[in-house]
Amino acid sequence: MWDYSKIGLLIGIVTAVNALTLFMMRQLLESHRRSWAKQVETLTNTNTGQNDDIAEVKEELSNFRVEVAKSYIHREDAIIYFGRFEQKIDAIWGYLINGKRGPHGS
Repeated sequence: MWDYSKIGLLIGIVTAVNALTLFMMRQLLESHRRSWAKQVETLTNTNTGQNDDIAEVKEELSNFRVEVAKSYIHREDAIIYFGRFEQKIDAIWGYLINGKRGPHGS
């Protein structure tokens, strides 16, 4: 009928294969976990570097805004000044040529 030694051997083999499979799966998962930990560390370090870069860019942008405001104001002042200067020159030229005064004079 049943040969119990063969059944025991079969159960032992199945148990050993299951144990080996579980061991290999554990090793595989552990290697993936280490790989993922390295990737997370790399991304964290990269993110830290990017945060430093972002802070640097924000500082440069802030400085740029200050400089642009100063140069824009100086540029606008210069445009207004030269516009008035041209009006005065035109008024003087008109007076010399035609004897007329400018729009503000009589």
